[in-house]
Amino acid sequence: MKSTRKSQRRKSRKAKKVRSSLRAKRSLRGMLKRAFRKFLPDRIFAHLDAHGNTDWSLSVLPFVALFFALSNESTLAERYDMARDIAAFWFPNEFLATTYRGFMKALVRHNGVLVKIVSDQLRTRMLLLSGNEGMVAGLIPFAVDGSKVAAPWTKANEEKLGKKGRKPKGKKCQRKETDLRPQLSLTLLWHVPLGLPWAWKHGGLAEGERTQFRDLLSVLPKNALIIADAGFVGYDLWNTIKDGGRHFLIRVGANVELLHSLVPGCDIQRDGAIVWLWPDGQRKQAAPPLKLRLITIQKGRQTWHLVTSLLDPESLSETQAATLYGKRWGIECGFRTLKKTYECGKMRSYTPECAGAELDWSLLSLWMVSLLTKEELHEAKIDPECYSPAAARKLIRRELRRQAEGKEQLDVSELQTAVKDSYKRKSSKTARHDQRKKHDPPPKSPRFKKATTAQRQAAKLLEQSQAKAA
Repeated sequence: MKSTRKSQRRKSRKAKKVRSSLRAKRSLRGMLKRAFRKFLPDRIFAHLDAHGNTDWSLSVLPFVALFFALSNESTLAERYDMARDIAAFWFPNEFLATTYRGFMKALVRHNGVLVKIVSDQLRTRMLLLSGNEGMVAGLIPFAVDGSKVAAPWTKANEEKLGKKGRKPKGKKCQRKETDLRPQLSLTLLWHVPLGLPWAWKHGGLAEGERTQFRDLLSVLPKNALIIADAGFVGYDLWNTIKDGGRHFLIRVGANVELLHSLVPGCDIQRDGAIVWLWPDGQRKQAAPPLKLRLITIQKGRQTWHLVTSLLDPESLSETQAATLYGKRWGIECGFRTLKKTYECGKMRSYTPECAGAELDWSLLSLWMVSLLTKEELHEAKIDPECYSPAAARKLIRRELRRQAEGKEQLDVSELQTAVKDSYKRKSSKTARHDQRKKHDPPPKSPRFKKATTAQRQAAKLLEQSQAKAA
C-alpha cells in the first residue's frame, strides 16, 4: 500500500514537472494572440490619429484586416463577421464596426499608412532573423517580378483597372479591340535568403512592372543585389539602380543590344566578358555608356545570358550567378502560394480601392504567417526551406475558427510542424492536363555588336571631357 502511494506521489511530481516545463516553454513563445501582438505592438500605432468621425482604434484595425484576409468564408460579409468575432475575443473593450461596409470604409481611408507601418515592422524582424545569411559580396539578394490578380468585372473596376486590348494583326482580320477583364498588376520584391515578400506595388493594367519597380527601389536597402528576368531591362532603369548604389543581375534577351570592343583591352577572358549598353539615343545626348559584365550559363537545353553591374569576378563568380538566378524561382512559388494556397487569385471587392486594400492585407497575412512560422523553425533548428505554407495556413485558420468561438488552444511552437512532406513520391505531381499553364518561349540571345569607329571615338571624347571636368 505504501509503495503504491509512493509511486503515485512520484508520478504526480513528474507530471507537475512536465506541466511546469510546458508552461515555461509556452511563456517563452506564447499563444498565437501573444505572438501576433508581439509582431504588432500598440506602440507602433501610437502616433496615428484617426481621421473623421470613426470610432475605430488604429491599433485594432490592422488585426481585423489580417483576420479578414485569413478567413476563407464564401462572401465578404461572412469573412468580416468571422474577423469581428475573433477581434471581439482579442479586444473585448474596443469598437468594432457592425457591417462589412463600415470596416472597409475605415480600412481604405487608413490603408496606406497602416500597410507601411506593418511592412516596416516585418522587414525589421526579417533582417534580425536572416542576419548575414545568404549575402553575396556583402549584398542581400532580392528578386523582382510581376503578376496579375483578377478583380470582379464591375464598372468601377473596369474604368480604373481594365484597358483596351490590342487589335489582332493581319489585314483580313475583322476583330476589333476588346475590353480586357479588370486585373490588378502586381510587382513584388522578394527576399531571396528567407523566401519572403519584402515590398510590392499594384495598380491597373496600364501600369507596367518596370514603372512600379522604379517606385519600389527606395524601399530596398543600399546593399541590395536585384535579380530579375528579361522583362526588367533598359538603360534608364539600370542607371537608376546603379545611381542608388545598388547592383543587379538580370537576364537579357533579343530586346537588348550589347556592344563589345568599345574600349580596347577591357574584355575579361575569365568568368565573364565586359560589354556596354549604349543606345543611339543616349549616345546622341552625350550620356555615358553603361559598363556591364556578361555571364553566359548553359542550363540544360537553355542558355542564360546574364548581365551584372558587379564587374569583378571575385565578387560574383559564374557559379554564384547561376545559383542566384536559379533561386529567383522562389518568387514564382510565392505568387503560386498567394493565388492557390491562400486562394487569393481573384479579389472579391467591387471597387478598385477596396480591391487594392484586399490585396494588400492578403499579402500581409501571407507574409506575417510565413515569418512567424520561419521564426519557429529557426528556434527549433529546422531548415526554413522545409517550410510548408499550406500546413501553416491550416494551423492558423483552425485556431482562428476556435477563437471566433472564444477559445484559444494553439501555441505558436506547434508551427514547427508546418514542414513539407519528407516521404519520397512514387508518382509525379504534374497534372494530366496543362491548358492553364503558360508555355512562353525562353528569351533568345541578346544582339551582340562590335563597336564602330564612331562609337569608340565618341566614348573616348566623353571619357576625356569627364576627366577634365573632374
